[in-house]
Amino acid sequence: MTPIYRNNNLDFFIKALCDDRLAHSYLFLGQESYEKKEHLKTIAKLIICFKRGLESHSIPCEKCSHCKKINSSSHPDYIVVEPQGRFIKIEQIRQLQDYIKFPPLEAKRRVCIIYCAHQLHPGAANALLKTLEEPPGDTYFLLSATSTGSLLPTIVSRCQIIRVNLDKPTSKISFEHKVLAYDISLKDKISNEEVALIAQKIFSFLTANDKKFIYFDCIQEVSKGKDALRVFLIIFKFILRDILILRSLKTPVSDDLLKCNNHISLLIKLAQTLNYDTLKGLEERLKESELFLNRNVKSEMIADRILIFIIKNFQK
Repeated sequence: MTPIYRNNNLDFFIKALCDDRLAHSYLFLGQESYEKKEHLKTIAKLIICFKRGLESHSIPCEKCSHCKKINSSSHPDYIVVEPQGRFIKIEQIRQLQDYIKFPPLEAKRRVCIIYCAHQLHPGAANALLKTLEEPPGDTYFLLSATSTGSLLPTIVSRCQIIRVNLDKPTSKISFEHKVLAYDISLKDKISNEEVALIAQKIFSFLTANDKKFIYFDCIQEVSKGKDALRVFLIIFKFILRDILILRSLKTPVSDDLLKCNNHISLLIKLAQTLNYDTLKGLEERLKESELFLNRNVKSEMIADRILIFIIKNFQK
């Protein structure tokens, strides 16, 4: 899938690379989203394949082995750390520290991306601080967080801060309103904030490299009651609907046609990678879920069938 460049951060990094003034640690502040993940991945490709990109007049080039391996998350010098459950654990940072003791294996530079750095466990944050204080000369850190409030001030001070906003303007009708309007029985039973939290868990699950950790967060949300499960099922219906629209239309799709228009890049990627049988299987499980819901099957069991199906069948 062709990367979407939506701001001038790439120009900033190109200039830093040209001037040999690239800092070892950057902190990207802004809402966590699929688009933000893709943007940081693009910056990682830029750093790792920079010289080749200049030669091909395209930065990053998207053609070399480095770019291709980063796109498939198989490059040994491209390291991604993200929360396992609620936190990034100290064991994850220690594993990272052990790995970066050695020189890069294939590239001249190594890039470590830490998503949701605001979810660093206190022990993990202190361990990371030690690395940021004395980073290896060939290793660059890209930290992503929603704000500096939950980060150690000493970590923030070690990073150059970049504020990003990759989200498209939201529709006049909010996503939460669309969900609650779909099922009138939810009116006054569940808040917009609760809907937003369930949606955030679902999209984190869909974009996670290791889905089994986010799986438990999703199960925890639906265990709060049948209203939460109804919201869970509606959001997946919206996702399936949007994917089918994107697959059926050859021309660019207006955001107004989509329910989940804040996650357009993820929807496009899913539409391109999921086959018909997988989408049909998801549709069948959503229909079964309605029957199970009416038969008072436990919410956790209903959600489990959908999430396990996705873990087994959705390609990353």
